[in-house]
Parts: sequence; structure tokens; C-alpha cells
Amino acid sequence: MTYQKAYKEIMSHITLRDSAQARIRQRLRTEASRSPRRSVWRAVLPAACLALMLTAGVFLALPRQTPAPPTGSVSSGGLQIQSASSIEALCELVGFSVPEPDYLPFPVTQTEYTALTGNTAQIRYSNDTQDMTFRMTPGDEDPSGDYTDYPACQEISVNGVTVTLRGSGTDWSLAVWSHDGYTCSLRVSSPMDLDSFTQTLEGLL
Repeated sequence: MTYQKAYKEIMSHITLRDSAQARIRQRLRTEASRSPRRSVWRAVLPAACLALMLTAGVFLALPRQTPAPPTGSVSSGGLQIQSASSIEALCELVGFSVPEPDYLPFPVTQTEYTALTGNTAQIRYSNDTQDMTFRMTPGDEDPSGDYTDYPACQEISVNGVTVTLRGSGTDWSLAVWSHDGYTCSLRVSSPMDLDSFTQTLEGLL
């Protein structure tokens, strides 16, 4: 068997670029001219090893592809976020009716509607200095994502629903409550007094 035939037999199982194949063929010619009596396979095998190394190197260098998030959504640390253009669109995304407060404690310049992983609805009201985030999700798990160790906790009743407030004791930053199979949270960046917080909650309950 000539080195050309041996080369073709080995390379039929390996795919390389033309430049890599040319280097291997040149190596074979050099080995054959130096040692004509040497077994063809002793010249072919090192070239085959080189071909396998090059193939492995190309394979390992290929970038790993990760699945893209669904169209219209963004992935952040494993959390899927889908934007909605309106409250009606948000309700359609999560599959249930989502209320909006009648009273807002500050002038709002921007409202963002989003659906989070686990069919959680989120509405964020904001201006240049303040923001308020309302979340609603099926079940009894706290959807707020706020793990702050607040110094004070107080339960109040709003429209017959028990609401747990967390904050300093005089001003409050977070409210969490469960009602009709859903759990909701309301978080404000600037703590509010009890009357303002209660007034905001009345429009959601």
C-alpha cells in the first residue's frame, strides 16, 4: 500500500481544512523519501495522530451555543422577563386579572408592565427619584424578592384582607398579602407612613 492510499483511507474518516491536509501530505512525502524501506504505516500513523489532534483542537475551539430566550423576552440570571405594552397585555401573558392602584403616592412618569418566571405579574411605577413595584403570583409564596431584615413588622386589615407591613416602625417599605389564591407584594423605594401606604393598598384590594 502506498502512502497516498494509506493517507486517503485514514482521511476518509477525518475532516480537516485544506491547509491542514497539505501539511500532513508534505510530512508523509518527507518521511517516505528519507526511509523508503520503512513501513508505510510508520509514516502514516504519526500523520493520522496529527490529524486527530487538529480535529480535536478545532472542535474544542468552537464556541458553545446556549439557547436563546423566547422572542420578546429577556433572561437575567435565570429569570425570564417578558414586557407588556399595557395592563391588558400583561393579564394575557400571566393568565389572570391584575389590578392597578387607584392612588399613587407620587407623580408617575413611567409605568412598566412585565411578566416574570412562574406567571408572576409585575408593574413598576417610577419617576426620576422614586419607584413603586407591585407583584402578583398564584399560590402563597412571597413574590417580592425583598430579603431585607427590616426592624419592624406590623399586620393591618385593608378591605377585610390581612396585610403584613415591614419597615422602620413609623414608615413602611414593603407590604405582602394573600387573597383568593394569589399572593401580592407592594414595595416602595421611599418609605411611606401608615396612612399613605394604607391608601395605596385600598386601590389594590
